[in-house]
Amino acid sequence: CCVCFEDECDDTNPFVYCDGPDCEVIVHRECYGLSKCPGKSDDWFCDRCEAVKENPKTIVACALCPDIRGAFRKLEHPLFGVEWTHIACAVWVPEVDIGNAQTISKITLDNVPLSAWKGRCGVCEEPMYAQYGASVKCSATSCDERFHVTC
Repeated sequence: CCVCFEDECDDTNPFVYCDGPDCEVIVHRECYGLSKCPGKSDDWFCDRCEAVKENPKTIVACALCPDIRGAFRKLEHPLFGVEWTHIACAVWVPEVDIGNAQTISKITLDNVPLSAWKGRCGVCEEPMYAQYGASVKCSATSCDERFHVTC
């Protein structure tokens, strides 16, 4: 699952696969905020693929990390000109507000502290990417390392 990173599912929370061309999005129904699964003969497109279908010039990038793959949701208010975030980033960056937890929508980044935006990812190999977006601090009390959720 592109959101919780688990590789198992069950009948109550099955995997849903995006039918977009070259899309690798696989999510649990609940992790993506879907009230029900698409029918077996129905195509299902993640929000990124839907946006690109409507406007092929659409650029979908995460405001919180440099990874361009994964399951995205549109932000309630664009930040620095970026209109999207990974659901995983929204869920795992503690200060992100998910206004509607059922549908994983109405996401705002207003409460993400300056320290997260200024922190450098210690996992990114490319310096340009290490300073992009917001990083989370390691939860070990003796560690000051920061990293992007997707790293």
